[in-house]
Amino acid sequence: MSAETESPELLDAVWEIELQYDLGPHYARFRAFMLDCLALIEERWLPPIAVEALDVARRFQVGDAPAAELTAERVRCWQHLRERGHTSQLEDDETVAIRATLCALYAEPGSGETAGDLLPWFLVLVNRLEDRSSDELALLKRHFPR
Repeated sequence: MSAETESPELLDAVWEIELQYDLGPHYARFRAFMLDCLALIEERWLPPIAVEALDVARRFQVGDAPAAELTAERVRCWQHLRERGHTSQLEDDETVAIRATLCALYAEPGSGETAGDLLPWFLVLVNRLEDRSSDELALLKRHFPR
């Protein structure tokens, strides 16, 4: 995360979470946090394809959608980015919004992925669109009690 967009308190909280919570056994907690963060920017920033994917992720989170639906949405989002030729162009707001949404479209963490990989990357993407550091800090405290 860049120091320009996130508060020192948020940076400290992320660091503590990285030390206290292994991603694997707590992945549902991380996904719940990401879903809540995405809700903060959904109306203003998420394109329809990301909103649809977010709805599937929310349903998955509460047990109302299978992992296969998450995978299908992830594939659909990547295809959309490829069709636009914007898979890695982080100066494009739609690409950033979809990439942030993609973070929440996994049933389990990737092989070797850690909280230190996922959380800072996700927050960089979300805050690239709109700095919601104070709201994110409150969500971190709620989802990851000390």
